[in-house]
This record gives sequence, C-alpha cells and structure tokens, in this order.
Amino acid sequence: MAVLVVAAFVAVAGVGVVLLVAPTNGTSSPGLAGPALVARVTRTTGDAPVAAGATCSVVIFDNRNDDTYDCRVHVQCGPTDVYGTSSAKGYTNCVWDGAIAVAAHDRRWDEGDPALRLDRRIGSVEVRDETWTVTLEVVPALPDAGALDASASDRGA
Repeated sequence: MAVLVVAAFVAVAGVGVVLLVAPTNGTSSPGLAGPALVARVTRTTGDAPVAAGATCSVVIFDNRNDDTYDCRVHVQCGPTDVYGTSSAKGYTNCVWDGAIAVAAHDRRWDEGDPALRLDRRIGSVEVRDETWTVTLEVVPALPDAGALDASASDRGA
C-alpha cells in the first residue's frame, strides 16, 4: 500500500501554519515525531533551489521501527522539495527526547539527497548539496488560544 503524506503551508494574517495529512498503513509508515516546524530561509549559497525569504515546512517522521534510520525529514519551501524529495528519501538518524525528534544530522550529500543538519532546540536547519546551501531559521510557534486566555486572566484582563 502506498503512503500519502501531504504537507502544505498556509499564511494566515502573516502567520505561518503547517497543515498535515498523514494517512498510515500500519506499522510500516513513519508517524509524526513532534509538531511540524515553520521555517524561513535566511541565507542561500550557490545555485540553491529556493531564495532567501522563502517560507518552508519542516516535518519529521518517527521511523524508529526501522533498523537503519530512525527518522525521516521532509523540508519543503512552497512547491519545492529541498530535502526528503520523495517517500524514499530523507531518512537519517535523530536525537530523541521521548517521542519528539529534537535533532537530525545527515552528513552525506552524495547518496541521492542533500546533507541535513537540524536542531529544534536552537531553531536551526541547514540543507546543503555539492553546489549549494540553504540555511533556515525556525519561526517560533504561537501559544495556543487556551494559554493566551489563561495568561490574560492571570493579569486580571
């Protein structure tokens, strides 16, 4: 059975929101390994596939049921796949904090997809190939509405 994963970026009032649909086919398909990230391209070099300023989605999938690679990362900027260009690409190993993948590092760009360095803790993503580099900064997530309501009531608003 084929696995369909769709990641789309929607800008709402200037704020990025990542919408995900990830149907699964049992234990053979990776599930999400924490919330998707929204990132902005801050720097490019060479013949990068996207320009500085582009908004991207970064989705990490839990693949710990595999003996070789324990996660899959997909970086997409608009319609352009920058890393993990197909369901057969983007596999690497992650650093885990419980069920959340907090970092990933794919050092090789010469095995069919670019190299990747991702660290959720510092909000940094870098994708590079032989002739280009794309550096991204994770956009801080907005607190949920419940947290905002609680904060306002704590201030007596």
